[in-house]
Amino acid sequence: MKRTSPRNQPTLFQALGVERPGQPDKSQPEKSQSDKCQHEKPRTSRHPMFWLPRETSGTLIYGESLSLEEHLRRAAGKGAAPKPLRVAAFDMDFTLIRPHRGTYPRGPSDWVFLTPEGQKAATGSSRKRQAPRRPVTTVSRDPKSLAALETPLRGAGHLSEVRDTLQALHSAGWLVAIFSNQFVSPDMEASHRREMRTKLEDIASHIDIPFCFSAALSRDGYRKPCRGMWLHFVARMADTYGLEIDQERSFFVGDAAGRPSDHSAADRLFAANNGLPFFLPEEIFFGTPVVPELLVLRHFEPRSFPKSGTPEHRQVQDRITALTQQGAPAAGAELVLLVGPPASGKSTFARRYFRTEDVRSRGLGGFDAKVPVAGSGASDDAPAPETPARRYLRVNQDLLKSREACIRLTDRLLTAGHSVVVDNTNPDRATREAYLAIATRLGVPARAFVLGMPDGSADEGYMLLSQHLNLYRLLRGDTDGDPRDLVPRIAFNIFSSKFQHPSVADEPGLTSVAVVPFLPDFAPAVGPADEQADLQDTAPSSPLGRTPSSWEDIRSCRERLFFEHLV
Repeated sequence: MKRTSPRNQPTLFQALGVERPGQPDKSQPEKSQSDKCQHEKPRTSRHPMFWLPRETSGTLIYGESLSLEEHLRRAAGKGAAPKPLRVAAFDMDFTLIRPHRGTYPRGPSDWVFLTPEGQKAATGSSRKRQAPRRPVTTVSRDPKSLAALETPLRGAGHLSEVRDTLQALHSAGWLVAIFSNQFVSPDMEASHRREMRTKLEDIASHIDIPFCFSAALSRDGYRKPCRGMWLHFVARMADTYGLEIDQERSFFVGDAAGRPSDHSAADRLFAANNGLPFFLPEEIFFGTPVVPELLVLRHFEPRSFPKSGTPEHRQVQDRITALTQQGAPAAGAELVLLVGPPASGKSTFARRYFRTEDVRSRGLGGFDAKVPVAGSGASDDAPAPETPARRYLRVNQDLLKSREACIRLTDRLLTAGHSVVVDNTNPDRATREAYLAIATRLGVPARAFVLGMPDGSADEGYMLLSQHLNLYRLLRGDTDGDPRDLVPRIAFNIFSSKFQHPSVADEPGLTSVAVVPFLPDFAPAVGPADEQADLQDTAPSSPLGRTPSSWEDIRSCRERLFFEHLV
């Protein structure tokens, strides 16, 4: 049954103070749907575009109408203090426009304005994906989103077509801004920039209003849902025009809302990261009621973790420390197996809680000497040699390049009396069996620590955390600031298909198993004496191109980024 709203319910245009575009003249013959979908040939725009050069914008395409300054001057008012700028922000593809046919455009002229029929096709089988099982349900539609515009949008009635809506918002003083993800390979970047400029100038000639356009070309801090494009836009409005953004009365419209038929939740999370009310294109342009079940976004929530310095953070940290000390032998070597998906924090855990040293070659190097054991000697009356503090050597397949090399090196290190942390994914019993057999033969205790899975199971929840960390590591480097590549999705799928939870009962040689809760910690990897040592290399610059000037700035930048939605 189709839902309708009461006649006295305010429409979006009434709530925004925008004069509603006139209804079509019913005396004129109605155009066919094919006529409605086609736009006329490009014409000379009254609002030509200015584009920032690549040397300035980097992996961002940014353009704005040359007539934008005049509009901003009117919107700011004539008072001594300019009024904050109200921004009507939109995604582009399948929000404002779509290709004539199919999902992907075949050139800069292959576009039409979105129509109700085209919007349904956009969320149909051509863009539909299987809805994943996501047990974490923490982000829902913020009630302030509706209150900010003072209107219940669901069932608000027909609002107009895309072009008329944009023109009405412009007339009422809103600045129209477009934010789009456009990933291209580096060798195609130059041609893609030219095509995007051609397309946007064509669009400008049809909507016939000044606007701003931002497009992210790479998987970096500019790409939605990261805040980079919005921060760049805010900084440009402030630095170039001296205007602040009215966050309460600005909003963002996009089609990627995390619904079962959507290709992602990037638009929804982009709005959440930037504190903007979020709406769907069918709400804004066609008055389509929103199904209440679709308003709940099942997604990983990074802000659910305790922040550094809080009592909750210290409690979790003490709990992790207790887990690492529980079951540790009083003397002698031990084997520690880390179990977890890629990018789950295994290496950071090993360094922080076991103070590991990396063995970067297949040979033992300086680690081949046997570690003396307290109480050994030719005579019981001879003074016992001082027992050195236990140190752990990290064995990692990324450094040694093969699993067989890791097994051989683990055998040699344990034989020499060293404690070893095997920092690999170690998903199944067969993989762990090779290491446990060595420990059993040498009489060395072995402990396993499971990371990246809050409940200790390889459910969908761990995917969300590890993929968030995967992207975070790509954007900000690892804990040492070293750049890291993006781990492909197939690596997570392989781990999930192989995963078997460690078990003392089923795996001979294993003495204990502990599930480690994830805890973000942004303490610098080096001390204050090294604060000025090559900050540029240690902390990549922000999307705005500003390099942190101190370790406190680095910690703050990294922490802010982590608590944003990245996937």
